[in-house]
Amino acid sequence: MNFTRSNSFDSVYVIESLPDGDLKTGNEIYEMCVYPKGQLKAELHTKFFQPKTKQQFLDVLRSIIDECKKNGRGPILHIDVHGGSDCIASANGEYILWSELKPYFCELNIISRLNLLIVMAACDGINLAKVVLPADRAPVWGFIGPQSEVQSGKLLEGFKNFYSELFQSWDGRKALNALNNSSDVKKWKFKFINSEFFFLYVYKTYFETLCTKESVSKRAKSIISKISGGHPISSDEERQVLDDLTAILFSSHDFFFDRYKQIFFMIDLFSENINRFNVSFNECLSFLRGNDS
Repeated sequence: MNFTRSNSFDSVYVIESLPDGDLKTGNEIYEMCVYPKGQLKAELHTKFFQPKTKQQFLDVLRSIIDECKKNGRGPILHIDVHGGSDCIASANGEYILWSELKPYFCELNIISRLNLLIVMAACDGINLAKVVLPADRAPVWGFIGPQSEVQSGKLLEGFKNFYSELFQSWDGRKALNALNNSSDVKKWKFKFINSEFFFLYVYKTYFETLCTKESVSKRAKSIISKISGGHPISSDEERQVLDDLTAILFSSHDFFFDRYKQIFFMIDLFSENINRFNVSFNECLSFLRGNDS
């Protein structure tokens, strides 16, 4: 399956954790679209889970990680839950923070060599991006989720169309068009966010909070304090050292960009990723200025 960068998968795991009384859209999608395809296509592994509690949900993620590690799988992880900006909720109403989910997603993404696609029925991928740090590994290759609340009936219809098209054409763009019932991206309710966007978003947040003039000056003063060992230095010497350190810190942004890029896209682990993810520092600057979306 191809989107803007190469991606491959050989398994689909569906996790549904919805309260009693809700339409069981995850089960419907699995029984009607995912499971039948797995029966027809031997190399496609499928599995359905229905955890009720937070701990059961996390245990399911652990079991998927162990299975993928053992068999070298690259999965699509379809998660059908209620959720919001800070967390998702298990069927019994317990909250699971995005920060708690992140390490599971990162581990699964490493196992799949940065090929994990997460499909969420109720959450925008930007919520996950908010808890990712520049020095983290990418938690996903791609994330599909709605930008606003979608009714259960529309949700079920959309994802049936998505998986039917995906398993017929193996074309991710066509599947997204089918999910949204439109080829016009501007009209899409379900957005696809790739790992490059995650990286640029995370780096933008880092840049705007830790790379301001005030923040850099504060870091430089901290370095001076450590170097001097607490011994007083003249104001002229402090001003000169502060100016020099500030200049060095400001000029090192591209160095840290490349360093974080190597880690985030796992280029240090999988050399082939250097050709899959070629986002540049100039693209990042353009994103920072708001010239890219």
